[in-house]
Amino acid sequence: MSEHLDRLGSGENEQLTDLLGAVAAAASGAAVPQGAAAARQRGRQRRVRRLLALAAVPVVLAAAGTAAGLGLSGGPTGHAPLPAVTGTAPATVVPSPPPSASAQASPSATPTGAPSVALQLPSTLAESALNQATLTVTDPGAATTETVTLSLGIPRATTPNASAPDEQAVAERLDPASGAWVTVPVRFVARPGGGWVDQATFTLALPAGGRVTQQLRLLPLGDPGLDLGVRLDGSGHAPVTATYPVVLTGPTLSVTGPADVVTGQTSGEFDVTLADDTPASYTGVQLRVDAGGSSPNCTFSPFPTVQWSEGGAWHTTSTAATSAGWPLLETVALTPGRRVVLRLRLPVPAGLPSCLAKGEVAVSASTGPIGAAGATTPPPLSLLADSPFFSVRHG
Repeated sequence: MSEHLDRLGSGENEQLTDLLGAVAAAASGAAVPQGAAAARQRGRQRRVRRLLALAAVPVVLAAAGTAAGLGLSGGPTGHAPLPAVTGTAPATVVPSPPPSASAQASPSATPTGAPSVALQLPSTLAESALNQATLTVTDPGAATTETVTLSLGIPRATTPNASAPDEQAVAERLDPASGAWVTVPVRFVARPGGGWVDQATFTLALPAGGRVTQQLRLLPLGDPGLDLGVRLDGSGHAPVTATYPVVLTGPTLSVTGPADVVTGQTSGEFDVTLADDTPASYTGVQLRVDAGGSSPNCTFSPFPTVQWSEGGAWHTTSTAATSAGWPLLETVALTPGRRVVLRLRLPVPAGLPSCLAKGEVAVSASTGPIGAAGATTPPPLSLLADSPFFSVRHG
């Protein structure tokens, strides 16, 4: 346990937070996550920092390469594979019937004689998953070739002054000739004032006076949403742009439990609930656990084992951290509407120091570690939740 206790603001609990953080920092080789009590609303950036520690990923600055050196030229790369997220491939989301594209978009005025653009999106997009969209471009003039640039959100970097972000959006387009999904290169470009924006660029041939529809699959970046942008550049007209505000949603994780435990006894049950209320499916979701307690001026005391059940037999797992992070309980798959409920129990040792007064259980759910700093990989699903603090009563 480390900074899970930072939600407590003052007094003994604040001292407890400091002590746990110091112990975690001193633990040699223990890949125990760091970060605040984890709820999704705390923000993806803090979850990313935690999962870096959870997966024991070394923080390495990129040695070279800046956004300024990256251009936007070039089209599809052919039948390249989708960039992999460790532990799982992104899910695919089929759009529900949204409002009309014109009602969603905030386009600039279309220059006279220039093509018009519309992007049909689901009303809500799933995070860490591919979301299907439809791009329609109408050409009122002569046949031409347009360059399409998609702005897919702001990638994060956990290292201050990093030369590259740690995550990257994903874009694919359907090749009408082969019927295959083709990876569209995504590059990060510098934003005025700092940071980057991820952009995907490809070319689109327009017939004279015709309309072209391009099917897309997009994994954008946002917390909790973003302005997804489309830009058309071609000869003979000024750029045509449109902006689509979208909201990202993902599965949720929660932990509840008893108000106190008694030394020498097995605790009451903690309930862990992982719910997928998104339109996406997620595979390879790893559920991991950490449990321990401490008090000011008292030796840190991890609970050595945890018992867990998903409605059947009870299993016992050591809580000792491994090279992969917290110990793994199980790996599950999520489908829209599914809820995974685990019950946990803590065997509380009889010989705990008498000064020990508080404890906590924390659970993480993720589809794999994020890449090292500057690796620019698609972000995995990453959730973390803590039980309320419980009191330790000495029997």
